[in-house]
Amino acid sequence: MKSKKLFFIPAAAVLCLLMAGCGGTAVDLNDYLEVEFNGYNSSGTVEYSVDVESMIEDNPKAFGLDGDYSDYDVSDLAYDIEDKFSVEPDKDEKLSNGDTVTFSWKKTKTESLEEIFPIKIKAADNKIEVYDLDEAEEFDPFEKVSVLFEGTAPGGKAKLDASGVLSGLSYTIDNYEKLKNGDKVTVTVTDSYGKDPSEMLLSEYGKIPTSLEKEYTVEGLTSYAAKLDDIPKETLEKICAQTEDSVRSDSTGWHKSFKLDNMEFVGYYFLYAKDGFEPEVFNSVICVYKVNTTVNIDDKDNKDSYYTFGKCDNITILPDGVCSVDLSSIRIANHRTDSIKKNYEYKGYSDLDSMFNDVITSASSDHTYESTVK
Repeated sequence: MKSKKLFFIPAAAVLCLLMAGCGGTAVDLNDYLEVEFNGYNSSGTVEYSVDVESMIEDNPKAFGLDGDYSDYDVSDLAYDIEDKFSVEPDKDEKLSNGDTVTFSWKKTKTESLEEIFPIKIKAADNKIEVYDLDEAEEFDPFEKVSVLFEGTAPGGKAKLDASGVLSGLSYTIDNYEKLKNGDKVTVTVTDSYGKDPSEMLLSEYGKIPTSLEKEYTVEGLTSYAAKLDDIPKETLEKICAQTEDSVRSDSTGWHKSFKLDNMEFVGYYFLYAKDGFEPEVFNSVICVYKVNTTVNIDDKDNKDSYYTFGKCDNITILPDGVCSVDLSSIRIANHRTDSIKKNYEYKGYSDLDSMFNDVITSASSDHTYESTVK
């Protein structure tokens, strides 16, 4: 590190300083203050320095340089005294065009310089108006962000795709699961530290975000039918027709003394999962029938009947509105009830209350229900 030099001031200069009325060379520090404003309007910064070499070159004799001197002499002297000059702005960031920055020389060591050199330093506060800051560009930080929805409502999920966005931005979504069509989700943008990215965007990219959050509407999800009215009449009719076919097919295995006479449609039960539950069976349509039979006992026909159902699970409504159902999955009642002859069992229930308790009440902890059964 370069050591400080000792200055030997000519006797004439010393004498001038001691004589009354003998003034030094006037040096206005503000003439050598170099200021440059950088960045963007509202987030500008300022760089500043004191051009000590120019100060010396403008006043060589006052700074002890007389006769022939080189650029090296100037720079060497500037190096030795530059720490005597200290200027500070009252603000140096978040600047806007038209702001005023005040530069203060309060810490400049004027007395020590005036003792060494025959100079008189002027160091008044300097007020400079901010100018030439570029205008930032507005941009939409969500332009390259997309939210994809998948799964089956009300258990849909949101997937955030923020590939291709500006480096340093981070995106979060407030609600990404248990979604249904029409729900709202909000995506928020921050910097990599989870804070407002506006300042970073201005300083690094010269951009102003038009917003810091955006709301998206859940759409395009396949949905579980939430009520009986969601299911088209023709779909319900197909479920019932398949139920009837299954019951009649099952009756072919009956003893020859049993005959299925007819089936009376009684109504529907409809089960739907309660909020907060995502069971394996989300909904069910249950077509209820009264099955009338004839039982031959001792060559005498006796009328008998029981109740059965066909149950179809997880009926969905596709995004295009089409109802989707797997008819091959329909199951008829497997409960056993005695026939009038007592030595044979039907697959069904002797009364509707027993069916309701077994099918509906048992599912009531996590399902709601509708009924058109009279």
